[in-house]
Amino acid sequence: MQKNNKRLSDFFNAELVYRTEDRGVEIERENDGTYTVYARLYKTRIVRKEGISGKISIRTGGWNTQTTTKAINACIPAGWEMYRGKLLTPKSNSISLKENDWTELVEPEWYIKYVHRIY
Repeated sequence: MQKNNKRLSDFFNAELVYRTEDRGVEIERENDGTYTVYARLYKTRIVRKEGISGKISIRTGGWNTQTTTKAINACIPAGWEMYRGKLLTPKSNSISLKENDWTELVEPEWYIKYVHRIY
């Protein structure tokens, strides 16, 4: 992993703010005590973690590049991977990303229903 993506990942996972010209971690706090942590690449927020629930979502912001992919992959949990514009889950499912909207890291509902039917 590149040094700058490692640093982005470390600060994002530790929920600590930092800024450089091309990467950063921002935290938005609400009056009710909730907060959201964002990993940023240039001016685009690419990974989001809801502080209390821990839900993680990603987006490319229209920048479907190797640089964006590597930065996203550095921040998301092990087992998840963004590859060629798709999100690969730990169970090897593929989720198409919404171009300018957030895609949450959850196994597809059809897979969850299928697994519960088997067991």
